[in-house]
Amino acid sequence: MAQGKQTVAGNPFPYTDGSKRYHTYDYWLKSTFGGKCAKIPLDAGFSCPNLDGRCGVGGCIYCSGRGSGDFAESSVVPLREQYDRQREFLAKKWPTERCIPYFQARTNTYAPVETLRKRYLEAIAPEDVVGLAIGTRPDCLPDAVLALLSEVNRVKPVSVELGLQTIHPATIAYIRRGYENAVYFDAVKRLKAASIHVVTHIILGLPGEDLPMAAETTRARRVRGRMLPLTGFATSLLLCLLTPAWYGGFAGKLDPFACLAFGILISLFAIPCHLLGGSRDVIPVGWVKSLLYAV
Repeated sequence: MAQGKQTVAGNPFPYTDGSKRYHTYDYWLKSTFGGKCAKIPLDAGFSCPNLDGRCGVGGCIYCSGRGSGDFAESSVVPLREQYDRQREFLAKKWPTERCIPYFQARTNTYAPVETLRKRYLEAIAPEDVVGLAIGTRPDCLPDAVLALLSEVNRVKPVSVELGLQTIHPATIAYIRRGYENAVYFDAVKRLKAASIHVVTHIILGLPGEDLPMAAETTRARRVRGRMLPLTGFATSLLLCLLTPAWYGGFAGKLDPFACLAFGILISLFAIPCHLLGGSRDVIPVGWVKSLLYAV
């Protein structure tokens, strides 16, 4: 299916076949690969510089004990077996012949290049794999890794998913992100120079951030008057995990930060859809996972 401003009966909006007001990731995948695609979560057992002490310990405070790869099989399971199990499970929901392995847990460019090459090539080996998605940090993309990504991209398309989350310094320190905004902007530029698709993740509803601040993070796609060359923009509402990273500093406080009203949650989600929804080369991906939970 060719990509462009197409509409179907009853759907007045371009770049979606589900009557959404923004360019959906699902629509882009169908347009790019010719049909419905399923992302298959994999855990290669990589670590993270925010866990092993290189830039921090304990990880970002929004990250789960499994490095936000909770839907994948255990990393002790061989990759092909992980893929087959998840493929069978997801086929009940998405009976598709097109799959995209997704290295999601922790930092999936944080290993020796030869180790990464082995894992990546193993992941894209199945015949029904049409591409590869790699979640990582912008401070873990040295030149040798970029060269490897370009190599794999020549076999099957690669997209790299970067966790920006916010551009606001006080929040960055609070969530222990561990790198400056300039590192992110440089990583996007270098990835696109290597013809790698880039998807940016942001979190809406972070403590201390209001609607204008969320809009500023979304608008950060425009730098010095020029638009960053992103393929996708993934938005998640904050989900607080009951871990010491969240509640350790709130001893004796019953309400460390207020739950957001449902209308505010909808407004938060609407911001990236409104600001980016008319762009052909950006696919806002909305995952309204839950309401905002306070610990």
